[in-house]
Amino acid sequence: MNKRRRSFRFRIVLGMLGVAAIYLILLSALFFHMFSSMEKEMVNSYRNMLSMYVAQLRAQFDNANTYMNNLAADFDINMLSIQEEDTDEYLLTKFRVYRNIRANYVTIDLLDSLYLYDERNGEIFGIPDDKGHYEEVLEQARTWENRWYLDQEQNVFYRPCKIGNNVWVIGFVPTEQILSQMRQIAVGNGLGWSVTWQESGGQGDSYVLGADGQEMGWGDAVIAERYEGMGMEFCLVMHTGDVWKQNVWFLSFLAGTVLLAAAALLWVMRETRRRFLAPLNLLMKGMQEFADGSSAEPIRGEGEIEPELEKAIHIFNYMVYQIENHRFLIYEQKLEKQKLLIQNMQQQINPHFFSNTMNLIYNLIASGRNELAQTCVLRLGSYYRYMTGIGQEKTTLEQEFRFVSDYLEIMKLRFPHKLDIAVERDRALAELLIPPMLIQPLAENAVKYGFSDRSKHFVLRVTACVQGEEAVLCVEDSGKGFPEEYRGSFDQDRELPGRRRDGKEHVGLWNVAQRVTMHYGERGSLRIDWTGECTKVCIVIRQWERDVIGQNDEKSLL
Repeated sequence: MNKRRRSFRFRIVLGMLGVAAIYLILLSALFFHMFSSMEKEMVNSYRNMLSMYVAQLRAQFDNANTYMNNLAADFDINMLSIQEEDTDEYLLTKFRVYRNIRANYVTIDLLDSLYLYDERNGEIFGIPDDKGHYEEVLEQARTWENRWYLDQEQNVFYRPCKIGNNVWVIGFVPTEQILSQMRQIAVGNGLGWSVTWQESGGQGDSYVLGADGQEMGWGDAVIAERYEGMGMEFCLVMHTGDVWKQNVWFLSFLAGTVLLAAAALLWVMRETRRRFLAPLNLLMKGMQEFADGSSAEPIRGEGEIEPELEKAIHIFNYMVYQIENHRFLIYEQKLEKQKLLIQNMQQQINPHFFSNTMNLIYNLIASGRNELAQTCVLRLGSYYRYMTGIGQEKTTLEQEFRFVSDYLEIMKLRFPHKLDIAVERDRALAELLIPPMLIQPLAENAVKYGFSDRSKHFVLRVTACVQGEEAVLCVEDSGKGFPEEYRGSFDQDRELPGRRRDGKEHVGLWNVAQRVTMHYGERGSLRIDWTGECTKVCIVIRQWERDVIGQNDEKSLL
């Protein structure tokens, strides 16, 4: 009986939701159609207005271009370009040109002023006389072509026309003269606007001449018109909110209808939320916390819960309990394995290294090289202080490189003029977190096996760099190198030649490979290469940014 009631209630809820959805869809479709029609009419109206403005502006520029082309063909101006300077004929011609331009240029509405410029003596005069503030433009005269330019500092368009070899006629049109008309159109209709200009008639860089500074909203309509001859684009932005404001009555009706529908569904939604959604959210939250690695608390639902969800919550709590127990055991095993690896590496340190270094210090003191002896003591102390202080899971690359540098500098003092050592890293990798003593075994192996012939000069480089999305830590030496069968990716499951089952050989490499896999998983790998001149053993860490201090929660370091 209970199942039948639950099923009937479910059908009622589903039917109410279906009716409400159909009603809202039909109402929304009606409103969308009406809104689209009004918006389309308004856009067409504004587009016609903008087209008329651009056509008027084009006619004004064509008028100005025709006038300046006629000036370029004027007899007196052409005579001025070939007459000798400082002659009476030159002065009389100049006066006639000035009087003629002054009398006629006012008929061109767009032009703000005209300049006449003679390259021979740098003499200029502007018309009218009180607008002589464009002289800085003339510094670019030798690079001019017969087209319109924009001076961004003075916000003015100018067009030079060259007459003969010496004389220029230049017309000026302030950008504000164009923007003021555009601003009047936009402000008068409550629109956003912008005017952009592109250099070289649409082929160069673009520059915003003016805009209203308003941000575009979702659904706003952009009406654009280009004036190709000038490389200018005029845009009007019709804000959708203006159309909504004109339909307040319909919006009120829609809001009232939605409120009524919401009131009708309130009880259904409340019951659905209390009996189904709230327990389901608790279950999903618990799953997400558990997936993120958090210690999940048992989920306890409150109130009446559907039997199916109650059973699912119970199963989830039991599953979490079982997994937490297994996770704890695995974590303990991992810690124990990590401790054993570190102890193994500490035991790998060459037992003769300390005694050899002490003999080196003794010989340095005996030979009177006390400063070198002090340096060696400091390096040795720093080296063993790092080793004996290993107790954390990770350290920084900077600290590991300092540790390797101490070891290599001591070896360099033991074999002066035989070792060429360099330890370099990218600054970005200084705070990269790595397992302690990850690079030192590679450097020690390079010295131990690569520098077996003490009569030859030995080069050793320890580097850390960023290559794309990878951090690459390399130990490179000029020794005899690895055989061909060792080269490539170092697979810890592969049986390499010469490695015995008891693990007495290649222990250093195997431990490094295991620790890289343990700490980085599929993101880390060990690679052995031979270039023909040198041996390279590289540790590759992909997505290394995840292991930088500040991008993770590890704060306790060596």
